[in-house]
Amino acid sequence: MASKDQLVAALKTKFDVPLGNDIQAALLSSDPFVKVPGSFNARYLTSRLPLLQSDESGDSIIRENYVYRSGALSHLRPEGREAIKSLGIKDIYDLRSEKERDLEPDPSIDGVEAHWYPNTKHNITIIPDTEIQADGTVKVSW
Repeated sequence: MASKDQLVAALKTKFDVPLGNDIQAALLSSDPFVKVPGSFNARYLTSRLPLLQSDESGDSIIRENYVYRSGALSHLRPEGREAIKSLGIKDIYDLRSEKERDLEPDPSIDGVEAHWYPNTKHNITIIPDTEIQADGTVKVSW
């Protein structure tokens, strides 16, 4: 979990300056992020944001740890597939374009059904080069 000092350091870092590995690891292991080896930016949608709270009761519109989102799952390792199952995920909704899916298809995960809802607008997609490191982190280059 990220300490207050690590959060402050990250917030003070200019956008074009890479964060140190220790700060990245601390931030990405903090709530709402979840570890799914071979994926990146996996996290649950939190209802602590005012936008996602009910106006009348103040209750959450989204149940905690119920809806997750992530970047592409095409590089999932076996441990990542198991993490998805252990989180109780039964359905994956892929919102990527056909081109993105062709370049990096979703993996098949036993007990998890994949649904594809493609982009309806023509768009230009820039897909970075990704490389899974030995420690499970993902190196991204454009």
